[in-house]
Amino acid sequence: MQALPTIVPVADAAATLVDPAYAQPNPLLMQLDAGADTYFRVHDDPAIRLFLCSAHLDHPAVLLPLDRLFDIRCAAALQLWRLASGKKPGKSPKPLTAQHRTRLVLALRALDARQQHCSYREIAKGLFGIGAMTAREWETHDLRDYTIRLVRLGIHLRDGGYRHLLLYPFRNRF
Repeated sequence: MQALPTIVPVADAAATLVDPAYAQPNPLLMQLDAGADTYFRVHDDPAIRLFLCSAHLDHPAVLLPLDRLFDIRCAAALQLWRLASGKKPGKSPKPLTAQHRTRLVLALRALDARQQHCSYREIAKGLFGIGAMTAREWETHDLRDYTIRLVRLGIHLRDGGYRHLLLYPFRNRF
């Protein structure tokens, strides 16, 4: 099973790696019990989630794979460290804008209509409420091209592109 890169894996570090002079009490991590559940949501806004790799955390440490998502993992680990240190965790990086969310909704609605064998013109009429226009006007109308792009986006999302939303704004990795 592959976890999202924003889920922070926490394990117990070897005592030889920890300098007692810099150790700090970690009440957030000490109260977690890895009995039945190993996934925890420790904060809501921003969402900070962790996975316990060890049942006991005498010397809590974060495990970060050196992969193409390393910077996302580091940002999530830094938010966890700030929260565990009694500081504000900071904001999540770039949430989806209202314009982007609206475009995704329109794309899914356009895809639904296209799968019901509606023409691009019918889709544009349903989405944007365009009035009657001649075939020539439709061929040069900017909503025609926008509707076609929305359907293409909807097809892309349906065919697996939705997974890139899980990595937003770091989606241009693959």
